Amino acid sequence: MKKKLLFVIAACALFLPATVFAAADPTYDEEVKAVFANGTPITVEERTDGEAGALIKWEGGELAVPANTSVFGGSHDNATKVESTSITVNGGTLYNIFGGGLHKSYVGTARVTVTGGTINGNIQGGGASSYAGSTCHQPWYDGDKENATTVVDEAIVTIKGGNLSSATDVFGAGEGISYTKKATLTITKEFTGNIRYATAGGSNGYTDDAKVFANGGKIKVLQAVNRGFIETSEMTVDGAEVEKAYASAEGDDQELGVTDSAKLVVISGKVGYAAPGQKGNPGQKANEISTIVYNDGTVTTVEDFDEDATTVTVTLMLIAGDEKQTIQIPKGTVFTDEELKAMIEEINNELAADNLEWVG
Repeated sequence: MKKKLLFVIAACALFLPATVFAAADPTYDEEVKAVFANGTPITVEERTDGEAGALIKWEGGELAVPANTSVFGGSHDNATKVESTSITVNGGTLYNIFGGGLHKSYVGTARVTVTGGTINGNIQGGGASSYAGSTCHQPWYDGDKENATTVVDEAIVTIKGGNLSSATDVFGAGEGISYTKKATLTITKEFTGNIRYATAGGSNGYTDDAKVFANGGKIKVLQAVNRGFIETSEMTVDGAEVEKAYASAEGDDQELGVTDSAKLVVISGKVGYAAPGQKGNPGQKANEISTIVYNDGTVTTVEDFDEDATTVTVTLMLIAGDEKQTIQIPKGTVFTDEELKAMIEEINNELAADNLEWVG
């Protein structure tokens, strides 16, 4: 028994994760004009000295930086895993924001939250492998995501406010040939500004699964990925105004797009134009993997989606006093008496706890 126990311990030890990097104080690198938070949670505020730029603050310290500064939640050229990063922008002026690290880097969970301030570059949940502001090496890995040197397990980007420049794009994942396993981009109802491109995945690189919740603001182009690959994507528009939406990638005859499943859902708000986009090879449309579900009247033009992949819904609203609940059902749906009875019974089971009953 003792020998068996020792064997189990030894076997488990083989699968322990790489050494986790202990969070260190943020540092400013003049050569790449970037702050590396090194896993330490930071907030970004207005500078207090009247100069343009931002004040980076963390527990126990602060750092004033110029307006052309980019901020990384992770580290630079350090492959040791950073368990988590957190960047909250409340004020100030910055260039780019990355939840992950630069070049060789590894982050577990990366969070980027923007409530205010001015961003003149891009906002990305993942890391950067080539970063235009850098004069350092660019690590390539022969297009195999499993050998990526810039990795984020999960990226969570939330846009609540802020002044985004006309050239600012927002990505759930990373830049260059980085690899982000899971990405979630949420644009809340509080956001009333403009976004040029809102992309579920990354700018190039690889993403396994990504979601977008576009609940506010005005978006010129909503897409799953930009010049890169993503396995599955689901984007939901529920309040935002979108000029063009692509279930996969907008596409410019490059190797890019969603490979497995691309879903676009429009509940409320407005989408001017919706299409499957490009799948993977130049000129290849993403019809066979793309579906669209939209509430009647929310999308002006739907193009190229296969008929069996298109569902138009209408809103069924249940009202009890001040309480309202909406349900999207396929347009033209006809309920039998048995289906209606079953639906009413299911709803009443949920209402029973509040001593409510649906009577009609």
